[in-house]
Amino acid sequence: MASYHAYWTIDNVRMAENTPNWSHACWGSNRENFSTMFEAGDVIYFSTIDEGGQHSLFSKLVLDRFTGTRDQTEPLIPFSLTNVPFDSYWMGKKPWSTLFDIPFKELALTLDFASGNKLPPDYTGQHLQSIRELTSDDVLAIEELIEAYIG
Repeated sequence: MASYHAYWTIDNVRMAENTPNWSHACWGSNRENFSTMFEAGDVIYFSTIDEGGQHSLFSKLVLDRFTGTRDQTEPLIPFSLTNVPFDSYWMGKKPWSTLFDIPFKELALTLDFASGNKLPPDYTGQHLQSIRELTSDDVLAIEELIEAYIG
């Protein structure tokens, strides 16, 4: 299994915050290869950067299965996907995470990523648009950070 970092805009995070019964039950995308670029058991760590430049880790999702379209996925989750503009979805393993807010910038600057391409000191959300595979050391550091904040 692999682990990845994915970025959401702060608007996407706020939409989740304002969605009744939201939990990180699924993850959607319009990528053509979304169904094949991951496999069950892969772990995705999600972060965002707010308007003030605060970079936060806000969720972790362990992928369970690719469920297909919005119409196929929505009956499986406790909230509506009506306002979500994606064509295909992966379901997460239960228990599904709710949002958390962990300062992430300091750690993000130390991550090596599988590509070896570190983030520049002045990085923005533009630098995080591509999903990045994490190294085992990156995952260990992220898990330690989560443990320190939420136990």
